Amino acid sequence: MSTQDPTDASNAHKHTEESALPEAAASLTAADQESAAPEKTLWTGRPNWKHYVAEIAVLTLVAGAILIASAVWFPGAFRVIFIVAIIGGLIEASRVGLFVYGTKYELTTERLFIQRGVVRLTKDQTELIRVDDVRVRQLFVERLFNLGSIDVLSTDLSHGNQVIVAVADPDSVAELIRSHMRSARKKSLFIESL
Repeated sequence: MSTQDPTDASNAHKHTEESALPEAAASLTAADQESAAPEKTLWTGRPNWKHYVAEIAVLTLVAGAILIASAVWFPGAFRVIFIVAIIGGLIEASRVGLFVYGTKYELTTERLFIQRGVVRLTKDQTELIRVDDVRVRQLFVERLFNLGSIDVLSTDLSHGNQVIVAVADPDSVAELIRSHMRSARKKSLFIESL
């Protein structure tokens, strides 16, 4: 009766696994290689400041009307009201600047990333395979500047619906999302059918 060393048996098992790896790698189909390809960035963007033109125009008109009214009816309080209007304008400009600077969008071949924040950074990601629908919304002023917001509706449980706010050429970006969502689903169907 011969006793076999357990390390010899495990080494023989490892040897057969290693010899099977090159054969498995050689049998990868083109679809498998495409799905194993690294993620590529398709588009990056930020909210466009032109989105706020109407808001800034309305605030400017309201502040101007208040300043004129204060100069006529309350001449002694004009300086105080003028300073308050300037401070309010600076606060609004800071809010818009922080939103535009602190928001970044990135679309890759597999995911949509939305990064928000300057002090506290949050980065949400949505798998394109989970996207159900894409909708473009444009206000009148946004259409003048070819801007718009894109609603990305998905089945992602953590953050189902994402909004890409005030981006240039929203129709092209929405079409990029749609086309890569379809290709991600086709890859998934192909892999699941194997």
